[in-house]
Parts: sequence; C-alpha cells; structure tokens
Amino acid sequence: MLAPRSRRLSLLTAALAALAVVATVPQVASAQPPPPRIDEAEVRTFLASWLATQNRGDFAAYQAHYAARFFGVRRSGATTAAFDRAGWMKDRGDMFRRAMTVEASGLQTEGLATTAVLRFTQTWASGGYKDVGPKQLVLVREGGALKIAREEMLASRVVGAATAAAQVPRDRFAFVAEAGGGSYVILADGEADWAVGEPELLGSAHAFAARARVDTSKLTEALVGWQGREVTVFDGVGGPCRARVTGLWLLSRFEPHFGQSNQWLGQGDFEGEPPASPAEIARQGFGNGATVVVGALDGCKGVWARAEGRATPPSRMTPDAAVQRQALAAFRKLPGYKAIQKDFKGNGHTGAWDAFDGAAPRVVAFGAKDEASLVAVSARAGHGCGDFYGEFWAVWEVRRERGAVKLVLQTDVKAPGALFEPVAAADVDGDGDVELMSGSVLMSRVDGVYRVVEDRTPPDFDCPC
Repeated sequence: MLAPRSRRLSLLTAALAALAVVATVPQVASAQPPPPRIDEAEVRTFLASWLATQNRGDFAAYQAHYAARFFGVRRSGATTAAFDRAGWMKDRGDMFRRAMTVEASGLQTEGLATTAVLRFTQTWASGGYKDVGPKQLVLVREGGALKIAREEMLASRVVGAATAAAQVPRDRFAFVAEAGGGSYVILADGEADWAVGEPELLGSAHAFAARARVDTSKLTEALVGWQGREVTVFDGVGGPCRARVTGLWLLSRFEPHFGQSNQWLGQGDFEGEPPASPAEIARQGFGNGATVVVGALDGCKGVWARAEGRATPPSRMTPDAAVQRQALAAFRKLPGYKAIQKDFKGNGHTGAWDAFDGAAPRVVAFGAKDEASLVAVSARAGHGCGDFYGEFWAVWEVRRERGAVKLVLQTDVKAPGALFEPVAAADVDGDGDVELMSGSVLMSRVDGVYRVVEDRTPPDFDCPC
C-alpha cells in the first residue's frame, strides 16, 4: 500500500500545480561556492556493496546501508507498499530468510551537494519468482558515509507477464506541462548537456523546475520541425484551444530531498549559511531530475496536445447516482481492494479502508451527451510512514443492454498499477479504444486492461517519513 509521495502534495495528482509555484528563494548571493557533488566512484562502490549484502544474505550489513530517516516504496507484481525505516527492515527481514539474487544494470547517476540519485534496472529473483523493473535510490551523507534515504521500485514486471502498449506517435499525443506561469508541450527526453546558456529557475527550492535554451543541433529534424507548429490543446472538460510552439527548450523537474532544499535555503542543518540565489539553484539542480525537450506555447493551458489529426474526446462528467453506486459496489468486490481491506483490519481498524480517517472514493466518468461510456473509481486513505495507507483504482466500460447497465472491468483485478486518477480521455492513436490520462500518465488498453504507455511524473527524491 503506497504512502504519500511527499509531505506536501502527491506528485501524481499535483505535479503540474507544484511546478507553477513562482520561485520564492531570497535574491541573496552566496558568499561561498556550493559544496562539491557526491563522487560517482564512491556511489558505484556503495551500490556494489549494497547488492553484495543481499546476494550473500547478510541482513546486518544490509541494514547498515540505510539512513536513520528513510522512506521506501516496494512494488512486486501485484503488491505495492510503503514504509518508514522500521517497517522496511521488518519487511526486508522476511525477505532475507530465503536466498535471493539481485542484479543491477544500466546504472545512471546524478549528484548534488547533499544527495546522489541512482537509477538502474533491477532484476530480483527468489525461488520461482522473478521480476524486473526500474529502481531509484537517493543517497545522503550520514556520519560521513553514504546512506540510502529513499528507495523506490518505480515499476515491477513479473517475468512472463504481458508488456505495455507501444508509445503513441508524438504528433498525435503530447503531455502539456505548466511551469513558471507558462505552458509547454513535452516532445522527447533530453540531456542536460544539450543546454545553451544558463538555466532559469521556474519552480522553487521545494518543487524544482528550470528551463534552458536547447542546442537544436543535438535534436532530430523531426524535433526541430516543431518550432512554429500549431497544436490543439485539450483539458478534459472544455473545448479545444489552438496554440503555436514559439521556441524549443530543455525543461528539468524534480522534487528535492529535504536536505537539498535546506542547503539551498540556508535552513535546518545549514542554518546560518547564506541561501543560494535562484540562479544558483537553477545551475545546481538543472539536469538532476527528468529533463525533457519541450515546445513553449503562446497560450492555452491543458492536459495534452496534438499537432495532427482531429479528435473529439469524450467529456469528463459525474456519472448518475445509479452508475456510481454500481461502480462502487463492483470496486469493493475486486481482489485487489479486498487485499487492502484485509491488511486494514489486520492492523486493528474497522469499517472500510477507503473511508478511513475521512477519506472517500472518487468516481469520474467519460462519455458524450451526458451518457457515460467509461467509469473510473480511485481511492486513497491513511498517512503511511508506519501508519496505514491504502490506494487502489479501477475502470469499467459502461454497456447498456435492454435498459440495464452492465460494467465490464478494464483493469487488472489485483494489480492495476500505482494509483491513477484520470482527468481526460481520448482515442489518441485512432485504433477505436479510448486512452486515459492523468496530468502526467497516459494509459492505453492492451489485451483488455489499461496499462501505462507514458509517464511524465517528475521524480520525487524527498523522504517524508
């Protein structure tokens, strides 16, 4: 059961809003240069040691790799859970009772003054179970040594399970992001060394966003061709809006570890040190999160855009009371929901987990002429970090047969994936099936269930526990 990804806002549902915050860092120049970045060789040595403790089953040595303040997210096939340090070690202790093989490939590292971020593909196997997926570790210094402050399995694919759908052509679908009051259409992954000139801070020390001009010689001809191109922007509820791409930029976004934010602001352990200026924050942070090539729009705010082909997306609506009741009843009968309910009661709680502590499921539908064709239910409850936290979602096709409504499930009954709250829908690839999207995740139907096609959620390096 996944805990909130941040003490402030869930990036899944509020990433774009967070990035719109104007930088509030005092315009004070630092009196000293920023501390040196954590050394990559040290990081690689640390990773090798961490892997070795698991492969030889040395739990005591494994625990020594973790910081006192830690947040971990585990995804393994049908299960998602989040823990503080004590909960993580209890969960891992059970895992260490069996021999395992853990491998890391495709390592990428990024370093700041107070944190280092490692991303790699992890292959984990024990007994007859094996899964593969991207993993992220956030390292900090504690007592002079590197320790893991955050660990997250970003996705888990059980070997032999179905794969996700192919990516939709960019001219038919592109996410729209907002940063610093402007709108940008996300075109492709980028590299920080493609930047021309100094980056400009658009977000804040707590929700980093910065942009820099991109060297177009590094881009494909197709990407360069987006300059001056007209696009149609959709928001899920209103009519389409026409905009033009006025220029190409690199946009870098992430949520920093609290230690890094404190260093930039001269707070916490850095009390008394001069805060960094917005320009310095932009220089230090640029390229350490998700860096993408974007096209600046001369107007229009929304969720997604397309440059070619017409689209008449179904409207977002509140389904009628009868459909809502039917969807909620079906939601609570799903095996994935029941698994969370069992855990909820096992922790001494009563009632329904999705109503815990004032929570309530969210029901939204998409359709035309006030008649729903898809209905989705999503729920989250609790606080995590040692306390209960649960999340689950599902979507159904709404069929009407002889005056009765029939709901046909379109998500995995046990593991639909990380919580997804759709805000817009459209048949973006023209295959007759409707895609669903949040502000940063695109879902497409494959073999009867919705799977992630594209995820533009800015990475979260913070430790909320």
